[in-house]
Amino acid sequence: MFGLEVEFEEEASSSNLARQVSCCGTEFENAVRTVAPRLTKTATPTQLLFAFQKKDHPDLYPAATLDLLAAIIGNYEENWVPVSA
Repeated sequence: MFGLEVEFEEEASSSNLARQVSCCGTEFENAVRTVAPRLTKTATPTQLLFAFQKKDHPDLYPAATLDLLAAIIGNYEENWVPVSA
């Protein structure tokens, strides 16, 4: 199996595509519905998270925003605070 679907399986491709979807403006919901099922979870979703800080998608399209984040983030956990033993 070669082609576009194999390329989506790469983390970098999925991450880049998710960031592009975040630039779709009023077509954001349609774009999320189209690409989210094809995305691969990434270990470093911080670029997408930071991109959403500059967008109003979370306010305008909360369900689509969550769908996109779930498709790309999965069970991501950032260690913002050191854990003491």
